[in-house]
Amino acid sequence: MPWTPLHAALGVSDSDLTFQLVAEACAQKVAESTQLDWKKELPLKAVDPVGKQAQQLELAKDLAAMANSGGGLIVYGVDEVRGSDVSTAASVVSVGPINDTITKTIRQVAGNLIYPAISGLALVELIDPSSGDRVLLAIVHDSPDTPHLIHPPKGGPASSDWFMAPWRNGPDTHWMSERQLANAYRERQEGRRQREKNMAQTWKSLSVACTQGAQDQWVLGVLQPERPHAQPRRLSIGAAWRVLTNCEPALRNRGVRGGISSIDVTRGEDMRRGLQRYYRQTPRAMNAQGRVEIHGDGTLAVGVHRTDGGFMRSGVSGSGTDVAVRDIEQVGLDLLALLRATQPLFGATGDYSLRIGVVPGTSIFRFDDHLTSDFTAWDHQRVLGYENVEGTVIASEGPRATVDSIVELIQDAVHQAGTVTPITSDSIWTDIEMNF
Repeated sequence: MPWTPLHAALGVSDSDLTFQLVAEACAQKVAESTQLDWKKELPLKAVDPVGKQAQQLELAKDLAAMANSGGGLIVYGVDEVRGSDVSTAASVVSVGPINDTITKTIRQVAGNLIYPAISGLALVELIDPSSGDRVLLAIVHDSPDTPHLIHPPKGGPASSDWFMAPWRNGPDTHWMSERQLANAYRERQEGRRQREKNMAQTWKSLSVACTQGAQDQWVLGVLQPERPHAQPRRLSIGAAWRVLTNCEPALRNRGVRGGISSIDVTRGEDMRRGLQRYYRQTPRAMNAQGRVEIHGDGTLAVGVHRTDGGFMRSGVSGSGTDVAVRDIEQVGLDLLALLRATQPLFGATGDYSLRIGVVPGTSIFRFDDHLTSDFTAWDHQRVLGYENVEGTVIASEGPRATVDSIVELIQDAVHQAGTVTPITSDSIWTDIEMNF
C-alpha cells in the first residue's frame, strides 16, 4: 500500500494504510492541507438530475484540484470541525458498504468530466474490524498531464464552452490564473521531454550492457512508468528477487513456443547491483543469452540474444545478424509478466511507455517453419528498415487494458518483420485467468 499524505500528517513511515490511521487522525485533530481533504459523506448521493450534476461537478473540481497540486488524498467518512482558517478531523462517520456502483460512478467523473482525464485514481475502502465502520479513500496521484481542466458551474448548470483549472492552496480550492496555466503547460512539456530523455538513456545503457561492443543482434524491451517511483534508491535485492520469482509462468512458457525468456535463462545467475537497479545476465558463451533489469524508479528492461547455435539445424547467415521473430514476441510477454509482478511492489497505477526493438539492427528475421518445426531459411526474405516500436501501455484502466495495449505493441513489432503473430489479447488473458 502506498505512503500517503495521511502517513505524513501523522508522522509515520512504515505503517500500512488502515482504518486505525484514520481514527488516529481524528484523535489528533489533523488539519486539512493541500494534499489532504476530509469529507463527511460520499460524493455522489443526489437522485434528482440537477443535484446529481452539481455533485458530479464538485467531485470533478476536488479531483482535478488534487491532481493539479501534486496529488493527494480525499477521505470520505470523516466529520470535521471548521475553524477560522482550517478544518480539522473530528470523528469517523461511517459511509456504509462500498459497492461497485459507487466506485464506478466516481471513476466515471474522473474519466469523463476532467480534461485530460485523471488516470490511476485509487479508491480504497477501510473497515474498522471491531465496529464495522467504513471510510473511503480516493488517492489522487501526482499527474504528468497537468493542468487538468473542468467545466465550472455558470449560473447553475455547467457551461459547455469554457474551462477552468482548479488547484489547492492549503485547504482551499482556487482557479488557476493565466500565468499558472502557462507554467503548468510548460511543465507538462518539460516532463514529457525528460521522460523521452530517460527512455533514451535506459535504452542506450541496456544496449551497451547486452552487446558489450559486439555486433551480435539483441532483442531489447524497456517499460518505463510515466510516474516514476519517488524513492528509487530504496529498491532492495529481496524485492527484486520477489519480482522475478512472482512472474507468471503462463506468460513465459505458454505464450510463445521456443521464444527465449530473459527471466528463465537468467534464473541460475546471481542478482547484481547496478545504478539504482538490480539485474541478472547470462554468460556470453550460452546459446540463449539474456539480461533482465529491475530499476528503483519502476522501469523494467529485458534483452535476449540467440547465437548461431540457437537456430538448431536450420542454418544461419554466418554474419551473426539472424533474429528469431518468436524472441521479439517473448520480450513483450516478459515485460508483461514483470509489470504484473512489479505493480504491487511499487503501488503503481499509472501508464507506462514501452519500446521494443533490435540492436544494432538487422534485415534477417527468422520465422517458424511449420512444415519442419524449425526456422525458415536465413535467406527466405530480407526486411529492410525495421524500426523500434514505441507506444503507451494503458495500465491505469486495469489488467485487461494492460494486456490489450502490450499485445498491440507486440503485434506491431512482429508485423513489420513481414509475418503475423499468433498472440492475441484473448489468448493471453485466458492463460492468466486459468492459471492465476
